[in-house]
Amino acid sequence: YIVSGGGRDFMRGFAMDLYGIPRERVIGSTVAYRYVGGSGWGVIEQRAELDVIDDGPGKPVQIWNLIGRRPILAAGNSNGDLQMLEFAGGESLPALRLLILHDDADREFDYIAGAEQVISTAENRGWTIVSVKHVWAKVFPG
Repeated sequence: YIVSGGGRDFMRGFAMDLYGIPRERVIGSTVAYRYVGGSGWGVIEQRAELDVIDDGPGKPVQIWNLIGRRPILAAGNSNGDLQMLEFAGGESLPALRLLILHDDADREFDYIAGAEQVISTAENRGWTIVSVKHVWAKVFPG
């Protein structure tokens, strides 16, 4: 699954080709839709309003709504992923919680701003922190 604050329908267009994730396993923010019938060929119509913001506390709710279980692996990179990382596993279930720390301004832009709370929580709870600057070259050499 991909669980993102980004637009679900936008990500569905490339998730399979880029990540090998089928479109039905993409969870993200959505606009509202409604069914319009009467013509014999009912259609789903997009509305000009938000339905779900898949960020922060909305992420574990969406995971539960669509999957019906806690993840055993969760990876994130911002404060908007904190609740999803907390939700992984549970009180009596193990889980791998990965925080990707974007701290390498030379190979990509450095964006620790907006991740201060999740970094502090990860450090205090012993979650796995993967530094792009110090570890990524070992994971993705070349």
